[in-house]
Amino acid sequence: STRRQKVTISNTAAVAASSGARTVPVAGHVQGVDGRMFLTDVQIENPGDETASTQLSFQPSHGAAPRPIAMDLGPRETRNVSDAVLGLFGLSDSLGALRLDWTGSTSALRMTSRTYTRNDEGTLGQAAAAFADSEDPRSPRFVTGLARNELFRTNVGAVNDSAEFESFQ
Repeated sequence: STRRQKVTISNTAAVAASSGARTVPVAGHVQGVDGRMFLTDVQIENPGDETASTQLSFQPSHGAAPRPIAMDLGPRETRNVSDAVLGLFGLSDSLGALRLDWTGSTSALRMTSRTYTRNDEGTLGQAAAAFADSEDPRSPRFVTGLARNELFRTNVGAVNDSAEFESFQ
């Protein structure tokens, strides 16, 4: 039998925005339990027809923030950055958030990340899309699949990129 389902595709790149920001709430190059090293790769996409000038910032959970990295993304360019926290910011034991600010593109830039650890059999990790400043950070978020027992452990991260005090519960 064949199942049919209606699929609606929206073009988020069509939203006019000459500047904007995206934030990945958890990124790092940090040693975890049992000495496992966790790394974050980042993909930044400019879906528009104009060059976008960007600044990628790392906001560490502890310590001073390193200088932002400036980069230009050409029209329809996707930039892949492996191990971004170490490779771009030179930090080898740090966990925090990545923020992308841009100007010059009439299309909203996109940023995704993958935080993972390697082992002899491959990698294990999680991909995450960045959120936009226009999203209400105080709106409730629903997280599924959390577990903590003898077989599983779940890590949850949050970022406050404002100057105001916020709580996380």
